[in-house]
Amino acid sequence: MLSSLKKIITCVLLAAGVLFIIELGCRFLEPGPIRFADEWPYTTDQELGPLHQPGFEGSWDGSHFEINSLGFRGPEPKDPSTPKLYRVLCLGSSWTYGAGVDDEDTWARLLELQLAARMPEREVEVLNLGVRGWGSEQYLEAWRRYGVDLVPDLVILEWSLADLPGMRELLSPPPPASPPSSAGLFEQLKRTAVARHFGAEWRHRGRKERWDELIAAVNVDLDPWRTDGRAALRAELEELCMELRAKGARPMLLCAPFEFQVRKESADRSPEGALGMISSGLDVPYFPARPTLRQYLSERASLKPSVFLRGELYHLNAKGHELVSEDLYLSLERSGLLPD
Repeated sequence: MLSSLKKIITCVLLAAGVLFIIELGCRFLEPGPIRFADEWPYTTDQELGPLHQPGFEGSWDGSHFEINSLGFRGPEPKDPSTPKLYRVLCLGSSWTYGAGVDDEDTWARLLELQLAARMPEREVEVLNLGVRGWGSEQYLEAWRRYGVDLVPDLVILEWSLADLPGMRELLSPPPPASPPSSAGLFEQLKRTAVARHFGAEWRHRGRKERWDELIAAVNVDLDPWRTDGRAALRAELEELCMELRAKGARPMLLCAPFEFQVRKESADRSPEGALGMISSGLDVPYFPARPTLRQYLSERASLKPSVFLRGELYHLNAKGHELVSEDLYLSLERSGLLPD
C-alpha cells in the first residue's frame, strides 16, 4: 500500500514538473521578462473608456506592458521645449500598441528609428498612444487631454473596420471594465501561458471558417453604413483634423486591416476605399496597410508566411510591424509630411 502511494506521489510530482517546464517554455516565447503571474494593466476612464494604469509594468494575456506616467507604452516623453525635437504621436488601438510583441518590434518604435536615421540632427521621438479598445471615437478626447500639451509635429491616426457602427463588438471588443474572475481552479488555468498557446493554436486551425463567418456578418451589418454613414465618418475626421492643424500638427490616416481583409478577396473593400476618398477630400495623407501585407504574403505564398500573430484576427507579429513601418515611412516621404 505504501509503495503504491509513493508511486502515485512520484507520478504527480513528475507531471507537475513537466507542466511547469512547458509553462516556462510558453512564457519564454511571450514578450517581456518571464513572469508567472499576470497582472491587470487597465483602468477605466469616463470619457476615454479603457486606459493603461500609469507607471504599470507587468504582463497580461500574452502581452508585456511598460507604461509611462501618462498611461502609454514606452519611455517618458521628452520635454516639448527640447531643442530640435521632432515628435510624432500615434493614436490607435492594440494594433498600434503592439499586442503580443516587444516594444522595440512595434511599427511605432521602428518608425522612430527610421526617422532618426533620416534626421540625425534632430531629437526624434515617436510616442505610442495605442490602447486596446480605443478607436476613432476616443481620438478627439485623447488629443485634447494628452496631445495638445505634447506639441507634436505629426499625428498618425489608426483607423480600422472596427471603427464603423456595430463593428467593434463583432471584431475587436474592448477589455472588460474590471479584471476577469480568478476564483476557482479552472479560471486560474485559463490564465496560464499553456492555455493561451493551445487556444491560439485552436483558433489558428479554424481561422478560415472564422474568416468566412466574419465576411458574411460584416457584409450584412455594413448595409446601413453604406447608405448614410460616410457623411458621419467624414464629419468626425474633419473635426479631428481641424483641431490638430489648429495646434500646428499635421495629420495622417493609417488604415489597419484585419487578417481576413488581407487574405480573402471576397472581403468588402468599400470602407477602405471610402476612407481614402475622405482623406483626399480633407487633404490628409492616407496609408492603407492592407496592400503592403498582402503583397508580402502573395510573393512568398509557397513559404506560407505570416504577418499576424498565430490565432489572432487583428494583431501583427514582428514581421508585420516591420513591413508596416517600412512602407509607412516611404508614404510619409512621398506625402511631403517630413521636414527637409
